[in-house]
Amino acid sequence: MSRHNKILMVVTLLCGSFITAFSETLLNNGLPTIMAEVHVSEMTVQWLSTGYMLAAET
Repeated sequence: MSRHNKILMVVTLLCGSFITAFSETLLNNGLPTIMAEVHVSEMTVQWLSTGYMLAAET
C-alpha cells in the first residue's frame, strides 16, 4: 500500500469519526423536540438515542 493510500485512508476515517460524533451531538440537542412530536417519555427517547448511536458506530 502506497503512502498516498495510507494518508487517504486515515483522512477518511477521521472525517467519518467527526461526522458520527457531530451527528450524535445534534441528536442529543433534538431530544426534547422528538419527545414532543412523537409523544414519548424521556426513557423511551433515551433508548431511541442509544439505539441510533449503536447503529451509527458500526
